[in-house]
Amino acid sequence: MEQLKVPITRKMLIDWGGARVYRDAELLVDNGRVLEAVYEAPRIQGSLLWNNRQFKTSLRMLPDGQIESRCPCSDNTDRGLVCAHVIALGIVLMRRATDPQRDAKYEAEQRHAARIAEVDESAYVRRVPAGTPDAIPAELRVVLPADWQNHWLKGIIPVQCELEYSGSVRSMEEVPKNIPLSLSAEDESLLFVLEDISQGPCAGRLNLKRYDFVNLVRLRTGKKLLRTGENAVVVNEARMTTRLRMDLDRENGEIIVSAHTELPFLREGQIPFYMVLDRAGWVYGA
Repeated sequence: MEQLKVPITRKMLIDWGGARVYRDAELLVDNGRVLEAVYEAPRIQGSLLWNNRQFKTSLRMLPDGQIESRCPCSDNTDRGLVCAHVIALGIVLMRRATDPQRDAKYEAEQRHAARIAEVDESAYVRRVPAGTPDAIPAELRVVLPADWQNHWLKGIIPVQCELEYSGSVRSMEEVPKNIPLSLSAEDESLLFVLEDISQGPCAGRLNLKRYDFVNLVRLRTGKKLLRTGENAVVVNEARMTTRLRMDLDRENGEIIVSAHTELPFLREGQIPFYMVLDRAGWVYGA
């Protein structure tokens, strides 16, 4: 692995592919689809995962600051466009160059790629694009335990992973591997993440660490998380303003710090539940 001589910036990547392509590339990176990204002047090359298949892509950096894409995808070969695949490689290298843990993360990426290569493709649920003849529309369901908040406090949150299709709901390990299922783009991305956590085909039951659970919630924005025996939890898109309140305990002199968020439909006296990790957080109530 060679460190970039010329730092790649966000502006450079947007100039190469445009703002929409950059956003699509970010989604690929955040969902863990980039398996490898290496700089060997003047080429950036690597591999990505798509529909459980690994493919290689690359670009060549030109002296005038532009690039020549050598991606095998149709956007590049048929339409001559700079695609999200090569921009995703640039995003990985950009983030790696500003991250002190970049070497450790790169090694983790290589282990991830090796694991993917070892698993037989026939062990995965078969996914096909919408409109494919005989494709069966399917929806991914993630079910939480009724006491999921207590599990969050303990650091491990169990979830049940299911697929709903043809009028029935089945646990992931019970879904036949030979039937062609068509998922939405959002469910496809989520299933990939769940397969990564499972270190292979998606398990019917997973114990998620807090980081993975927060990522799951983020991927379900605008969707529902189903609770066992209760109403579904809706993951709303609206960002809520939270303020910190400070007070003094008059008896012992300690400083009391509390968070306050104005949630709609919150019952009087109900205290919201906060999930905060690193520099991001979610609040649950009502």
